[in-house]
Amino acid sequence: YSAKSDIFSLGIIFFELFTIFHTNMERSVCLTNLRKGRLPDGFEEAYAEEARLILSMTLPNPEHRPTAAQLLADPYFLRYTHMLH
Repeated sequence: YSAKSDIFSLGIIFFELFTIFHTNMERSVCLTNLRKGRLPDGFEEAYAEEARLILSMTLPNPEHRPTAAQLLADPYFLRYTHMLH
């Protein structure tokens, strides 16, 4: 267990924020597919930036996942950091 495990979990949560599941089975299938690097049909077209981040955060090899500092420095999140100051 390491911070990279937390990044993976955060990627799952981030994905769930942008996805509506109609059944527990649908959620299970989507999360299983995400672990294989696959997002639902249309997700990348609808949420291109989010998809890029989610896929990087859920990479199978923890060493390839971004750090928290790298995520905060990503242009996607930089848009919101001014709200923290």
